[in-house]
Amino acid sequence: MSFEWQTEEDSRWDEDVAPPEPPKRARRRWSWWLLLGVVLVGTAVFLAYRQLNQRVETATENVEADLLASYAVLQRAAQSRDENLFGSLISGRDDEWSQAQRDLLNAGLLFDRSGFGLEWMPQVAETAVISQTFSPELTAAELTTVQNYGLDIGNGLTQTVQLARTDVYRLGADRWLYAPPEPEFWGETQTVEGQLLSVDYPARDEAIVQRLAADLEAKLVQVCNTEGYECPPDARVRIDFSSKPNSLRQTTTLFFPTSGAADFSRTIWRGDDIIVLPTPTLVGMPLDETGYGAIFRGYASSVLTIAINELVGWNLENNLAMYRAILERQLYELGIGNWPLADTAVLFSDDYYSPGFRTFELSLFWNNPFPAASLEFDNNPLPYILVDFLLSELNLGTADIAKALVLSKEERFIDWLNGVSGLTWTEAIFSDAFRNYISRWQASPRVLPEPEDGLLLLCQNPLLATQGMYYFDDSLTEPLLLESLPYDELRHFIGLPGGDGLAVMAQESATGQPETYLLFNGTERVDVDWSVVEGVTSRPPLAVPTMVLGNGRYLLWTITRDYANGNFFVVTDVDACQAGSGCGANPVGGYPTWSPSAEQLITLSIIDPWWTEGMSDGMMLLRTEPTATAINSPGFGASVFWLDETRFGYLTQYQNGLQQLVLSDVTLSGPRVLLTNLSLLADEPPPGDRPARFSFQFVQPLPNSPSVLALLVRGQANGQTSGHLYFYDYEMETVVGYVLLENWRNAQVEGYRFSPDGRFLFITYANPDETAVNLTIYDTHESRVFHTRLDGDSALPRHFYASWSPDGAWLAMPEMGYIRLWHNGRDERLLNFEGLGCTNAAWVARMEP
Repeated sequence: MSFEWQTEEDSRWDEDVAPPEPPKRARRRWSWWLLLGVVLVGTAVFLAYRQLNQRVETATENVEADLLASYAVLQRAAQSRDENLFGSLISGRDDEWSQAQRDLLNAGLLFDRSGFGLEWMPQVAETAVISQTFSPELTAAELTTVQNYGLDIGNGLTQTVQLARTDVYRLGADRWLYAPPEPEFWGETQTVEGQLLSVDYPARDEAIVQRLAADLEAKLVQVCNTEGYECPPDARVRIDFSSKPNSLRQTTTLFFPTSGAADFSRTIWRGDDIIVLPTPTLVGMPLDETGYGAIFRGYASSVLTIAINELVGWNLENNLAMYRAILERQLYELGIGNWPLADTAVLFSDDYYSPGFRTFELSLFWNNPFPAASLEFDNNPLPYILVDFLLSELNLGTADIAKALVLSKEERFIDWLNGVSGLTWTEAIFSDAFRNYISRWQASPRVLPEPEDGLLLLCQNPLLATQGMYYFDDSLTEPLLLESLPYDELRHFIGLPGGDGLAVMAQESATGQPETYLLFNGTERVDVDWSVVEGVTSRPPLAVPTMVLGNGRYLLWTITRDYANGNFFVVTDVDACQAGSGCGANPVGGYPTWSPSAEQLITLSIIDPWWTEGMSDGMMLLRTEPTATAINSPGFGASVFWLDETRFGYLTQYQNGLQQLVLSDVTLSGPRVLLTNLSLLADEPPPGDRPARFSFQFVQPLPNSPSVLALLVRGQANGQTSGHLYFYDYEMETVVGYVLLENWRNAQVEGYRFSPDGRFLFITYANPDETAVNLTIYDTHESRVFHTRLDGDSALPRHFYASWSPDGAWLAMPEMGYIRLWHNGRDERLLNFEGLGCTNAAWVARMEP
């Protein structure tokens, strides 16, 4: 390597000159424009996005508003059951589903859940929304709303229950349409198995169905452990929680499934028949424990009702009200539902009175396939009170009552009651016990007034083989013995007017002869003198005191052919007997009917039967005194009555069956035919009830309305007879009232009586195949009828035992050893004295003990 050295002198130094400045860079103005452009573009995009988002939000809000509008119309259609309005928003893609929804609308079950005991309480549609879920295309939606329901929890109180309702809608041409869910909405069918219960359900409702299944099985086990029920050893109950809308019609808290339910054939407990119920989503999903308890009670009511019906063998034919009350009580005992009497402090108003037995029987629909009254407790509480009475007073079991009700073929309730209870009650004994029991359900139990008079009684003590005359009134705790009598002596008596005493007959006496006498003030005896009729009878006759006639002056005695040469009648002047002016028995030439002033009478010759008291056809004779010679004869007739001092009426009968109701006068000038048994066919009853022909039985004017005639008529059609009581106003020439006599069945009239004040008409009639006698009391003031039966036997026809208090307010009748009392024709009491059987009763003025 070589270097070329140079000296300083050899080198050339230039002057230090400052280096040149680098060229200046040009400014980048384009970057600012770029940034500005980006900002402008971003702003434009943001504004466009925002506008688009606002449009989406607006569109969504419009869609939601449209959906709510359709829901509001659906709710309004459900409230008014407007099928046209409903049809405008229901989808038609599934005809079966659409028809089912229309059926629910018409049945009032589109929103209402009455089958679960829940009453729908509609609210404003917008405030009811819980959620709205739309498909991405906004063409389908699920709408969930909260529905409020009222649940009756007893004693007039209501609890609010909330259920979530989920509906599917699809977008139609101009509105959202109520539509059927797709299968995916419900999911696959699942099954849960228990020891006793098997349940099918859609997967959507799995969580709640699992809980329901366990609780329902527990209730079925409880039924099987209830005394009186016998479940099959291999019991298997199957339930299908269905997603089909018509299943909503197969739930009920009543006593049998509503229309649309399966026809069960006693195979529920073996799983051959399936209990179909609506799945919870159809009913509404509970939002809390209150809601769950409500729907569980509804499901359990339906399941247990069907299960119990099968165990009992109920056939849904008769005794509907009674069975429903029993079933509701059974559900209450199983912890399901309410018992309406449990918390009821007041049920009946102060003026409520216990109904007559026949009315009571009708309220039970006893062996009547067509209910005559409402099944609802509020309208017909008597069956519920009866069930409560049987349980608490007779200690019967609910299951035993239900099974006895199904098995019994008895036509009368009292016969069924005696069979199920093992008692031998009559209608009167039951009515008295039930009337006392029912008083606890009254606001203020109605207290009957105390009778002003007392009762003289003829009673026996079978254990001691004694008989006596007793006195009783409400101031005494037990009857007071007045006179001891031979145990086997036949006696009969009736009361005298004003409660002054008795008219008595005795079959045997110390002399071995019949006796008749009047008893005043309980102790003053006046014997009747029969010497006037010595030529008619071979010995003193057994004369039956019958009634007081002629303004209370004359006592009528009836002598039967067993004690005389044929039937005949005698009268005794009561005033003369009491004054000590002689107490004779004076024969009259037939059954007597006095004019209002008792100054003249018509006697009617009667041959047979002796107890018909003028209802049989005979010769009529007009007299001025009972023993006077007849002054004229209107001819043959029956059932004579007086309108005033000159006019009288009667029935006539011809061999061709024609009967006439005739008016005449004491001069016999021109008898007037008011009515015939053929012309009556043109009047009541309605055409469907009208017999083919009528026959008159008796006629009498109403004492307080003489222009109105009470006419008892026997109808006949197809070999059966019926009894009809007409009230005919002869001045108006029209029927003004009508009563169909119950339980007639080819009956014969025994007799009749009017109360002393003329207000009440008393009629007895007997069926040839029954020992009991039918009794009808008609209130002419209130046009009200009371009907009952008089059980047991009696020595004389029953109307001979009827005893009215002097004021006409109380009627006393002996029956089966006790005394039945009616107050104003309806409020019955029972006098039943321990150890005594009373066979006769008559009202008398109160006596000092």
